[in-house]
Amino acid sequence: MPISSFVAAKIVGELTEWSVERTRIHKLLYMMQLIYAYRNNGKAFITNEPFISDDVGPVLKNLDQRIEGFGARKYRNLFRQHKYFTNELENEIKLIKDVIEHYKDTSTATLGSMSRGFSWSKYYNN
Repeated sequence: MPISSFVAAKIVGELTEWSVERTRIHKLLYMMQLIYAYRNNGKAFITNEPFISDDVGPVLKNLDQRIEGFGARKYRNLFRQHKYFTNELENEIKLIKDVIEHYKDTSTATLGSMSRGFSWSKYYNN
C-alpha cells in the first residue's frame, strides 16, 4: 500500500528515535521509493507528492517545507496529527526498517550522491 510522505517521515522518525536530519530523511525516502517501485511494477511508495530537484538531490517539497525550520534538530512534534495503523502498514514499515538498516552506516553525502545518480523516471518533477 502506498504511503504519504508525512506518515513515512513519522515512521522513520519513530524508528530512529528522531535522529534523522532533514537532508537524510529525503535520501532515505527516495531509496524507499526506488525499491518499492522495483518490487511493485513501478508503483510509487510516496503518493501524495513527487520528488523534485534540489541542490542536494531529490526532495519532497511539502515535507521539506514542513521540516525545514528544524534543520538538524529533532522534528518529532510535526507529525502528531498523521496517524497510521501498524497492522495496515506492515509491509511498508518493513521496507522502511530495511532501508534504515541497510543505509545506517552510509553517510548522508554518499546517499545524496547515490540519489542523484539514479534515474528519476516518473517519480521526479522538475
